[in-house]
Amino acid sequence: MGIGIFDRLGFPASMANNTIAFSESTQNSLANLPPILLTWQMEDIANSNVSNYYVNPVSANANTLISLITDIENLAANGDSNLATIYANANSILVSGSIISFRQHTDRLSGVTPLDVNNVEAPTFENCIGVGKALTYIVYQSDGISNNAVMMGNFGSLYTGNTLDSYIITLTNDKALINAYGNTLTSNDASNIVSDMLSMNTFINTSVTTDVNYYANTRSVMNDYNSVKGFTRPGDTEKELYNLIGSEKLKERL
Repeated sequence: MGIGIFDRLGFPASMANNTIAFSESTQNSLANLPPILLTWQMEDIANSNVSNYYVNPVSANANTLISLITDIENLAANGDSNLATIYANANSILVSGSIISFRQHTDRLSGVTPLDVNNVEAPTFENCIGVGKALTYIVYQSDGISNNAVMMGNFGSLYTGNTLDSYIITLTNDKALINAYGNTLTSNDASNIVSDMLSMNTFINTSVTTDVNYYANTRSVMNDYNSVKGFTRPGDTEKELYNLIGSEKLKERL
């Protein structure tokens, strides 16, 4: 009994008499092909159950940070000058959408948000791995890098959980301080709270920028590879044409 992918196709019964069996040779060839899917993969396809394979390891951290900054903004609203400074900075962070952008970025990196063919410049799990695998072979030959550094350079933001947890603890304490002292909060305490918020915001922005720039660099190198790969083993016809159309730079290298 099959797994059920064929059943899912809904093969029309009216075509049953129009099918022909493959020859023994073709059947043997099919039988000897290496498996292209594991059993669980075929079962998931048969059941159309092919989602929810990924989770974002820092999504909860981002949501907590949004909640904390929102709470701090609300607590500092309509207060004295110290609270007004806290309010203005909290509001600026929320309006900028930096934490939401971080969460969206890490959703893409973790595979939660799939590849968008209309936005191939945005690093996603699929395109970072795809470009990274191809570039790994190149960098191994060019620089002898025999680890997964080429691919892992894309995914720094997914490993920020511990740092984000530290910011969550700090901002939770800041929120408690505002809640406890309100308009009697000292200017020094207010300055420290603002510093904590800005430090967190700078950290997540830098994390996203680092990932995006690294992925852009990998794409740039791959584009350069595609520009020169045709010169690796030119045939006789290419060599003849290169003598005609090749620049001095190309002729010297060949």
